[in-house]
Amino acid sequence: SIESGQSEVVCENCGEVRDWSPDQAHLLGIRDHELFELDLKTSVRRIIISDPGFDPVDAVYSPDGKWIAFTTQRGDFEIRVVSAGGGEVQTLVAGQDPVWAPNSRTLMFSKRGRGGPMSLSLLDVPTKRVKDVPLTLGNCSQPTWAR
Repeated sequence: SIESGQSEVVCENCGEVRDWSPDQAHLLGIRDHELFELDLKTSVRRIIISDPGFDPVDAVYSPDGKWIAFTTQRGDFEIRVVSAGGGEVQTLVAGQDPVWAPNSRTLMFSKRGRGGPMSLSLLDVPTKRVKDVPLTLGNCSQPTWAR
């Protein structure tokens, strides 16, 4: 626990942990074809998505905790979002490594150009408009925002 400084197992066979909830009360994880949220107080695992058609590769909470962005791979990588409470999955754009901007509206992500290097783009989630970031550094992947 954080208070004692001692490590403890909070979930056996839970798969891969991908993100902390903004309130630090939950972990977001991936296992098989599932995207789940683990309550750290009760160790209860809540399935957000369980569908062989969605094979999440990574996942991140929006800073306001309302949305989860994740990458799936069925041939090409695609970025999708779902409400943190579960519900309908929306496919947004081809790409991978999504990371939310502090405004919980914009995603930065990486994508491969036609046979070229990985580049970065910005996605306005409500409008699905994409703006490419000029490439000057060669390959770019796994973006992050300054805090």
